[in-house]
Amino acid sequence: MASSAGTPSDGGGDRPWQSYRTAYTNAKAGMEGVDKEKVQRVIYEMSKGSKYFENEQKKEAITKLKIEHLRAQCAKLTDNDISHFQKVAEKKILELEASRDLSKIWLHTDMDAFYAAVETLENPSLKGKPLAVGSMSMIATASYEARKFGVRAAMPGFIGCKLCPDLVFVRPNFERYTHYSGLARKVFGRYDPNFFATSLDEAYLDITEVCIERGITGEEVASELRGAVHQETGLTCSAGVAPNRMIAKVCSDINKPNGQFILPNDRDAVTTFVSTLPIRKIGGIGKVTEQMLHQVLGISTCQEMLQKAAFLCALFSEGSTDFFLSVGLGLGGTETPEHRLRKSMSCERTFSATDDSSLLFEKLDNLAENLADDMQKECLKGRTLTLKLKTAAFEVRTRAATAPNYISSKEDILIYAKKLLKAELPLSLRLMGLRMSHFHGEKDDSTSPTQRTLDRFFHSSENNSNTNGTNGASSTDASGGNNYCNDVTTKDEFSVHDNEKLSVPEGTVSSNMKVTQIEKFEESANCKAPASSSKPDQHFWLDGYICSLCGFELPPCFEEERQEHSDFHLAEMLQKEDAADSQGHLSKERLAERPCSTTPTQKKKLKSSKEGKHIPIDSFFLKCLSLQSQYIVPEDIKATGFQIDADELTSIVESRDTERLAVHGQLDGIADKLATSLTNGISTHEDLLNRRQEIYGVNKFAESEVRSFWEFVWEALQDTTLIILAACAFVSLAVGVTTEGWLNGSHDGIGIIASILLVVSVTATSNYQQSLQFRDLDKEKRKILVQVTRNGFRQKILIDDLLAGDVVHLSVGDQVPADGLFISGFSVLVDESSLTGESEPVDVNEDKPFLVSGTKVLDGSGQMLVTAVGMRTQWGKLMAALTEGGNDETPLQVKLGGVANIIGKVGLFFAVLTFIVLSQELIGQKYHDGLLLSWSGDDVLEILNHFAVAVTIVVVAVPEGLPLAVTLSLAYAMEKMMNDKALVRQLAACETMGSATVICSDKTGTLTSNRMTVVKACICGNTMEVNDPLSTSELPQVAVETLLESIFNNTSGDVVINQDGKQDIIGTPTEAALLEFALSLGGNYKQKRQETKIVKVEPFSSAKKRMSVILELPGKRYHAHCKGASEIVLAACDRFIDDRGTIVPLDRETANKFSDIIESFSSEALRTLCLAYRVLEDGTTHDEIPPQGYTFIGIVGIKDPVRPGVRESVASCRSAGIAVKMVTGDNINTAKAIARECGILTDDGLAIEGAEFREKSPKELLELIPKMQVLARSSPLDKHTLVKHLRTTFNEVVAVTGDGTNDAPALREADIGLAMGIAGTEVAKESADVIILDDNFSTIVTVAKWGRSVYINIQKFVQFQLTVNIVALLVNFSSACFTGDAPLTAVQLLWVNMIMDTLGALALATEPPNDNLMEKAPVGRTGKFITNVMWRNILGQSLYQFTVLWYLQSQGRFVFGLEGSEADTVLNTIIFNTFVFCQVFNEVSSREMEEINVLKGLSENSIFVGVLAGTVIFQFILVQFLGDFANTTPLNQLQWLICVLFGFLGMPIAAAIKLISLEPQSEDDGYGKS
Repeated sequence: MASSAGTPSDGGGDRPWQSYRTAYTNAKAGMEGVDKEKVQRVIYEMSKGSKYFENEQKKEAITKLKIEHLRAQCAKLTDNDISHFQKVAEKKILELEASRDLSKIWLHTDMDAFYAAVETLENPSLKGKPLAVGSMSMIATASYEARKFGVRAAMPGFIGCKLCPDLVFVRPNFERYTHYSGLARKVFGRYDPNFFATSLDEAYLDITEVCIERGITGEEVASELRGAVHQETGLTCSAGVAPNRMIAKVCSDINKPNGQFILPNDRDAVTTFVSTLPIRKIGGIGKVTEQMLHQVLGISTCQEMLQKAAFLCALFSEGSTDFFLSVGLGLGGTETPEHRLRKSMSCERTFSATDDSSLLFEKLDNLAENLADDMQKECLKGRTLTLKLKTAAFEVRTRAATAPNYISSKEDILIYAKKLLKAELPLSLRLMGLRMSHFHGEKDDSTSPTQRTLDRFFHSSENNSNTNGTNGASSTDASGGNNYCNDVTTKDEFSVHDNEKLSVPEGTVSSNMKVTQIEKFEESANCKAPASSSKPDQHFWLDGYICSLCGFELPPCFEEERQEHSDFHLAEMLQKEDAADSQGHLSKERLAERPCSTTPTQKKKLKSSKEGKHIPIDSFFLKCLSLQSQYIVPEDIKATGFQIDADELTSIVESRDTERLAVHGQLDGIADKLATSLTNGISTHEDLLNRRQEIYGVNKFAESEVRSFWEFVWEALQDTTLIILAACAFVSLAVGVTTEGWLNGSHDGIGIIASILLVVSVTATSNYQQSLQFRDLDKEKRKILVQVTRNGFRQKILIDDLLAGDVVHLSVGDQVPADGLFISGFSVLVDESSLTGESEPVDVNEDKPFLVSGTKVLDGSGQMLVTAVGMRTQWGKLMAALTEGGNDETPLQVKLGGVANIIGKVGLFFAVLTFIVLSQELIGQKYHDGLLLSWSGDDVLEILNHFAVAVTIVVVAVPEGLPLAVTLSLAYAMEKMMNDKALVRQLAACETMGSATVICSDKTGTLTSNRMTVVKACICGNTMEVNDPLSTSELPQVAVETLLESIFNNTSGDVVINQDGKQDIIGTPTEAALLEFALSLGGNYKQKRQETKIVKVEPFSSAKKRMSVILELPGKRYHAHCKGASEIVLAACDRFIDDRGTIVPLDRETANKFSDIIESFSSEALRTLCLAYRVLEDGTTHDEIPPQGYTFIGIVGIKDPVRPGVRESVASCRSAGIAVKMVTGDNINTAKAIARECGILTDDGLAIEGAEFREKSPKELLELIPKMQVLARSSPLDKHTLVKHLRTTFNEVVAVTGDGTNDAPALREADIGLAMGIAGTEVAKESADVIILDDNFSTIVTVAKWGRSVYINIQKFVQFQLTVNIVALLVNFSSACFTGDAPLTAVQLLWVNMIMDTLGALALATEPPNDNLMEKAPVGRTGKFITNVMWRNILGQSLYQFTVLWYLQSQGRFVFGLEGSEADTVLNTIIFNTFVFCQVFNEVSSREMEEINVLKGLSENSIFVGVLAGTVIFQFILVQFLGDFANTTPLNQLQWLICVLFGFLGMPIAAAIKLISLEPQSEDDGYGKS
């Protein structure tokens, strides 16, 4: 019956962006003329690889599962079922139609692009410009000018900039918007004092009384209101008038902006209007619901809702069905259906962004009052309260709480609302909303025994088990979903009464308990209860569909749903009995009963939730009891020495179950059961590691199966032209064997088949090798090192070697490598958007200790205990759920694919003409003789041969080798770049890097060696050279002690003892240099750390440019220590330690002296850091680290030498036309000194600081950026701004290096993101296209060289292939026209095709780069791919080859003195042989497009030489020995010599052609400007 419902396919097309569904692609008013595909493509490409993209994929996968499940349900329905539910639907439609109210006139008004319009009104200079209100992270509103480019609200700003480069951003000003909203609302109040405002810019008005009193129409009211709003505010608005609110909202969207649409109060007008209305236009029908209805039932319009009403009734709950039918009938908002249709009631307020908690609670109080008033007006009470928050950055957070009783008063609402708000604070908010759901009408309280029994059961259970208070409300984090839209409920989700879902308080049961644990409890439970004699009322399904107890309808084919419904009634019975039995023990005899069955059924075994089945109610109650029980360790786990199994560990973190964690003894208990130490980690004894690995698994994700070689063979055989040729071969074989016998008749057919098999085998081998190569590269990406403690030693191991029980050290930018529990740390902030989709970071601490793999550490540092690894982690399960996608094509592959299609069509045209010309003589002769219907075997063979030649011309003409050449070249370059210490993450980066015109490079670790040592210091006002070891006698003891206290405590590094018993310093090079300096002063790291306790840590950030800690010393004394950028820390000091060790005030003269020392250190290319401390007074709060009032300790100058070869690499970039800019966070003097040493800063170049750069206007930046070579003291935002201007304003192709988490935006904004493999964080690496494994700038230049090599190699191949294409087409076509025969047969053309496509691509696409590549200007964005130089070479060589072959065709008999019956065969063999040798020597000539010397480096390219040698050898075999199959005959020495000579002459001809000079082009021409 599924076909009856209709199951349209998803569509989507071949291009991946066409099937990418996201909110950003939904059209809004003003976007009617937008190129939707272009917008989709930009959004797809900008989102691809991000966590948002992964989350969208995950949501799409879940939606698909829902749709497939619903389709399966639909398929079960029989004709009887449909007939029954058709009657139900007709009855519902009649009831709903009777409720239609046409007596009211509703007006919906919506301000046009409200925020943008207000900003334009306040600043007239913005008029006519594409404007976005918001930020780079989120756009709040886009003006209509911006919408023309596809920019819309809720879209990230950086995507908006990509769509519209001229987009102007304005920060939101909610004070201003509230003012204008107030003015508009004054106008609304004139027409309806009780108007309903849904937001600042939108409202519903009941204008019925105004129309009656004034005797005017709704159209007149709308026009008058819009005029009044404009007069009052200066803004425009749109309006819609209709008999109810739902349609009025739809009408107001029709003629936007500044328009109106009126729908009369007439039933026929309403139904006609609604009939063609897309369902997506209706509020309450979201993207998922739309997909379900469309893809399962074929419903796209409201009218189709009514047509498929029977299916809606069968598949969806009563409430959802009533809603759908109301939509189909055009009802909503005005009509008064029963309260059971009411799902929720909400109110929300938008205000100026604030983090003032008192003001926020005041707003909350107002919301609670409004919500309570609305509920009491409709006599409603609810149980579930949801709080919605929108942050200043437009990020949405939601939390929900379920009360034990139904509530409606303001006081009761505030009890839960305040708790929910406190859980989210501190937070800067701009919107707050409250929503009440799970309604129960006051008048119905006494008539709901079912709900009362459920309430009684759960509340009594709670009273027995929860001793934390009498309130008993459950507070559940619902941040993962949007609770503000009406959820559509299917019958398998909603098999009990519509508004009577089970609601279990938090203290009662964990919703994520696994069925496996329930089954274990059943096996081990010793509690037995006597069988009860009480039985539930036996009942049956009336008419086969209706439950006799409650009237709920289910089709007979929905067996599991009926079983679940039966469980519901069983629950009622059990709860009644439980009220009399305080122990709550359940007898298995009672649990086996099923009251809703028409016939006795055997008790089924409980099914695991993994199978997607419901959990029976008896197991549900056993779960409640299992919380009271102790976890029982499986015997096989005990035998290995552990006390907890992998499933239990996984479940604790996955469900974030603090209660179960407490049952196991919190963190210490879990560590004991895992046989690990929180300080020393796990034992590294091999036997113990193997046992741990066997029980808890390895930290590897399941890999997709390697595609076998035969799969690639099968894929290659799918080529349409090869299939046609194979068919021709088999027909030729059959006809030939029949007419001439096997010996003579099989040659042609076998020859074509052999050629096809050769083509297929070479293609399959090439593709198979590439797949193995890419698989190896994927493994390289997994080579992530993590720091762990094992056997008491801190060490680095591969992420794949991580095991449950490991103690892992995390810091900013790290990826959480597995699921686990927080041990200790400071200010740990984690980005969980990859799993939850929520962009708001999550605090991790002792109270919220759960860490999950795949998330990123945004701030802080800490240690975690690993509890689950590999496929047991949440990330592993997500990866298993997502289907593997194919590799996206690179831009060049897409471009060349288009070129191939055009050439293929030209080839097809010539092939058809060739076939017609070749066949017309035979067909004409037969027609003339009257034998058109009489065909002999020879006639058929001749036609088949002509057809095979035509098809083979298509094979030759279609240059499928173009995309293959790109792939081969990229794959080869990727492999070679890996050897050169560059890991390519995105295939397209190879070709893009070749076009780079600007490189924005970091200084530290990229231009410098990242091996830092302290070489100078200024302590107590004295500057000194640092010797090893430094005598401490030169410094006052108090200064030394304070310095050691600062360095050893205010650090993210560590001093550990390695396995050899020696000290080892772990941390960044800067931290390592400081720690080494402190150790040389005689400091004892371990002792200093034990003397103090760290109270608070503020990690280093690019914004503050310093790191701070608060220490607790013996005697309850507190010190704050600070280190960072010298001028910033020095500015925070007001005292210093002098040369006697005394603390004295820091006067202006001394401060200037220290500033001069900083400058002198910087001018010597030293990186300077300033250290300071402050004694905190008693009673000072330690929540915040003080920003000022520090005592200056000293300055250190850290030497980081420039890497060898950097200066030469920069010079190479400059000669290649690539500008190099240094972007660093260091002092400007240090940056200048290093830049000069590297050759970056020239005499005419500029170096400025980030603060000055930020103050420049767009006009000033236009003049500044081309001259700027150094940007010092820059923030990540400065780097992003610079990259954006270079790409958009100056149209440069920009490569950017980055290593920090905050570099991610710039890496993503750039054309090529280059992350550092050693110093780079995982966040930076994930955002990059290429990872520089050795952090060396010279490697970046190598990547650029390889990128250019890829581009130039593909140009060489295209030049070679187009030459062959033109010649082959012209020779065969012209010969067919003038001689009536084709000199090149199908087998010969297939061999030429292999030389041209596969072997040619292999030879030319794998040419290594030469030094000349870096002496030419880059292509840039505007360079043409097929240049004038290439056309010159192609046409010149084609002309030569065609002349030679045509000369042989016309004069060959005379030249070679050929006579007799074999003359034609010999001549065609000579032509074929000459043609092949022309290609062999042209392949050599194509190695250089402009250079005369094409033999340079030929001997070093073994692949090229191998291809040439193989081609020549096989050609010799083909001509001399395989004549029967290839239609050739052996040639003598003279004929061979002449064939080779003609081919060789192509090389001097090619050299002569290269001497033809071309006029310089106005735009970039390849890698050089002519």
